[in-house]
Amino acid sequence: MPYEFLESLFGTPAEGEAPRAMTYAELESAIDAAEGLQLVNLSAGGYVTQAAHDELQRELDDANGKLKDYDPEWQTKLNQAGSDADARVAGVVTDYAIRTAVNAADTVDPDVVRLLIKTDDVKIEGDNVTGIQEQLEQLRKDKPYLFKDNGGKPYFGGPLGNQRQTGTDQDRVNERYKNNPFYRGK
Repeated sequence: MPYEFLESLFGTPAEGEAPRAMTYAELESAIDAAEGLQLVNLSAGGYVTQAAHDELQRELDDANGKLKDYDPEWQTKLNQAGSDADARVAGVVTDYAIRTAVNAADTVDPDVVRLLIKTDDVKIEGDNVTGIQEQLEQLRKDKPYLFKDNGGKPYFGGPLGNQRQTGTDQDRVNERYKNNPFYRGK
């Protein structure tokens, strides 16, 4: 009978007596008081016998032993791969934080502003991101033309950047190469 181990909870009846009946509370108390007895609900499939556990542990130990003999530096390589993955994830998180902050800053050209942000100065600790807003404020002071709320006027660079060019394209080419002995203008 598979439930013989439960007999100790009910006690041994005297000759000719029926086994004693118990309420749920009495059964619960008897289980708690019994030494070496542990009941589990197997309906979830979460119980593993000690023999099965020992067999799986032996297989795991054998596999780890073979792996150590195969490549003695496997743990170093595993740790390095984990560190590399963490660094890549941190880079993606940092890039996302920078993109989000730059887009929220209402810039004329977010890609240019993003390239001007120094990622080494951006620190992410949990949900807190530091270093981006400070850089954006400095850019707002140094290069106000990058932000729409500061006029957003493009900068063409150089003293002649905003001057209108005159003449045809051919005239400009002729002027540029007039001292080149190999150039024959039209």
